[in-house]
Amino acid sequence: MQELGTGFLFIFTPYYFDEGTAHAAITQEGMFNLLHQESMIKIDCIVRKYHTYRQEEFARRRRVVFNHVSIWMVSAEDLLLSKLDWLKDTRSEMQFKDIANLIASVPDLDWDYLQHWAKQLDISQLLEEVRS
Repeated sequence: MQELGTGFLFIFTPYYFDEGTAHAAITQEGMFNLLHQESMIKIDCIVRKYHTYRQEEFARRRRVVFNHVSIWMVSAEDLLLSKLDWLKDTRSEMQFKDIANLIASVPDLDWDYLQHWAKQLDISQLLEEVRS
């Protein structure tokens, strides 16, 4: 996987990931998964899209240290908005549960931010549904 560079592969050495899926996700602005081989923890890697909201989401990312490596992670609010966006197409019970768990685990969510972008993304109704 030359295009991603050796740094990418080095960071994720103890993880399984499909190179073809990762390459396709990068070129098509999609997503791929990393699976930690020892703990079986799955990490979703979502490639940034060139949309006004996605630019804002990227600007709000947060730096965390994971496996002795500093990486960027999406904010809880933006993760919630992404899950709502996926939910509008699938109505997946798993997404509903993930969203409920996220809301319960992050007591200080920025609801003004969520309501603003939910309106822009046409998911306000879903936000109200999961909030109640």
